[in-house]
Amino acid sequence: LRRGYTLRLIHAGNDTKTLRALGRSLSYQGIRGLIFLPTHISLSAFSFPWDRFCSVALENYDLHPFMPSISRDSNYTARFIFEQLQQRGYQKPGFILPEATLQTTESNWPDAILAAYGQFPKFPKIPWLHFHHKNPVPKNLLGILKPWLDQYNPDCLVNIGRGFYMVHLLKRLKRRIPKDIGLAITSVGKHDTPLHISGIAASPPQLSTVILDLLIGRLHRGEFGKQNQPINIRLLSPWVEGRTLRPLNGPKS
Repeated sequence: LRRGYTLRLIHAGNDTKTLRALGRSLSYQGIRGLIFLPTHISLSAFSFPWDRFCSVALENYDLHPFMPSISRDSNYTARFIFEQLQQRGYQKPGFILPEATLQTTESNWPDAILAAYGQFPKFPKIPWLHFHHKNPVPKNLLGILKPWLDQYNPDCLVNIGRGFYMVHLLKRLKRRIPKDIGLAITSVGKHDTPLHISGIAASPPQLSTVILDLLIGRLHRGEFGKQNQPINIRLLSPWVEGRTLRPLNGPKS
């Protein structure tokens, strides 16, 4: 790691006793900087020796309002996806919002989608497919997806979060991608790349540099403990041109 620092991955528990013990252990080891990965748990509710550490969070800054955070700009991403769908001739996109995903990395998406609809009034507002499950891919998702598709008949799906499982579900429903229905996702990751899924990259290319600079800067300034007015830095992720949407120069209907 740059500037003489080393980076360790530590799996923390989700109860007060475990986190308090972890805090003491990290302090004894001389660790002073912490980066919290996405979680659905609000760290505000736990007893932790915050005054001993400089901390920053990835995503879901509303769950950790006392520490600086870095997240993707969901408003920009929503507008960009709408633009891509419009340019490719889609007329009736449907959005899939898994609750487990919204609670960890994509909590601002509902507001971002509503704002984007206001800028693209030609798109009809199909009711979102929103399922409340701890697992992002519930076992009965096929039974939830089919009647929603039959009722609203979207010509393109936008899945909030990862989407490799949507490819398999649509194949089981005999929906050809992209001939019968398009598919875009908001977090194209390593599981999605082999399937050539179109959408927004899961991580901005400058993410690691920005979050490390933010943490190291806090350490150098001695900014320990909770912050009264922490900053939130929003980054832009690039578009990934896959094969699950119509090509830009392809047929529009």
